Amino acid sequence: MCARMDSAGFFGFVVARRKEVDALRAEMPPALKCCVDPAKFVMDAVADVFPVDRREAKNPTDLAWACVLILEAAVPALADPDPEIGAARLLVPRAARERARGMAREWKEAAERKGGVEWTKPPDAHAFLQHVATFAVAEREDRGIYRRIVVSFSWRRQMPRLALTLGLEEDMADIIEELIAKGQQLDAVNFAYEAGLQEKFPPVPLLKSYLADSKKTSCTVSDNSSTSSGQSGSNANKKEQSVLRAVIKCIEDRKLEAEFPLEDLQRQLEELEKAKTEKKKATSSASSGGSSGPATKRIRASNGGPMPPAKAGRLTNNACVSSTPAATTFVRSPSHTSYAMASPYPYDRPVGHGLYCNQSPPAIREPYVYPAKEVTNFAPGLPYSSPPISYPHAYGGYNNGMGAYNNGMAPAFHQAYYRLSDYVDEHSKQFFSKCFSFVDHV
Repeated sequence: MCARMDSAGFFGFVVARRKEVDALRAEMPPALKCCVDPAKFVMDAVADVFPVDRREAKNPTDLAWACVLILEAAVPALADPDPEIGAARLLVPRAARERARGMAREWKEAAERKGGVEWTKPPDAHAFLQHVATFAVAEREDRGIYRRIVVSFSWRRQMPRLALTLGLEEDMADIIEELIAKGQQLDAVNFAYEAGLQEKFPPVPLLKSYLADSKKTSCTVSDNSSTSSGQSGSNANKKEQSVLRAVIKCIEDRKLEAEFPLEDLQRQLEELEKAKTEKKKATSSASSGGSSGPATKRIRASNGGPMPPAKAGRLTNNACVSSTPAATTFVRSPSHTSYAMASPYPYDRPVGHGLYCNQSPPAIREPYVYPAKEVTNFAPGLPYSSPPISYPHAYGGYNNGMGAYNNGMAPAFHQAYYRLSDYVDEHSKQFFSKCFSFVDHV
């Protein structure tokens, strides 16, 4: 891909292998030397992410780490081939250098819009400093910005070296003192070794002071956690372990075992790990409540009743066995086909499905229909000379069909009313009488 100048494919290749960073860091520098124009190739590769993220995704994955890795690997490819000069003079074409300056300027402007370089993400700030160092575009007027970034993210491993590369040699002593004042003695030790100032800033007293400060912070957190949730105590334990591991690694890297033996630190680390394991076991036992096995999901009622039903499965025929007895079969009146149509009102319609899953169906008002055994005795066409029921006084005293009419004529009720009145109950008769009386009155 480097020989073909396939920058997009190269960047995707690196992103897909984040777990193989060590192998990439070793193999990318010689591969980048195969590029016709390594500077252009590297800037094209990171252009979608640096200096600003131009991807269309709403919440894109942070890929600044890949930019840092590629920019670091580009330094050997841009170095002077003379072994005596090497990376001290980077061979960057003028056009590429101007483009790199423009990218650095764009990043600074975007950072200021966000509130300042201190508020940027650590990988983004690291990518900016590495970009400036890789293409040798550091500006004297920007040294204040470089220093602010270095101090804000001093815990990153490459920061001491980048500080020297960006021209902050004269500021290193002030940076170390600032870190010590902020309680970052471990970072101060790394800066002192990188700048060759370990005699001015002895490492062992700084490391002991760092451990003492961390111990005080852990004790304060432990006291506060005694009156609050146990999560704070667990976090304090983790932080103390991290501090001990970092100090042990620093002592091993700087070969300080003779001045600062590791036995006591390793013993403290083992005690913290043991306490963490015991606390985890105690928490697990308290949460389980001493139960020996999983609780049953469904328990039969103590009075001998049936087991509660489980969820109804999805059936293909949309039906299941029901304990409700089948409804009585009805037929419609042969002489009233026009009144036997399905009711247009939803409260007069029967339920459309039968999936009740061993439960009684909801009570639905049935339409007025005629049982088959009664319809057989019905003689159609018989006249009805008078209403079969009397009318209440509230409806104008229709006791004989004559009292409320000045023309001396009895109200002519619809024949359907007289025929229905023989087959419905008393409440329904009253309902029909009110309805037809009101209609005739109007």
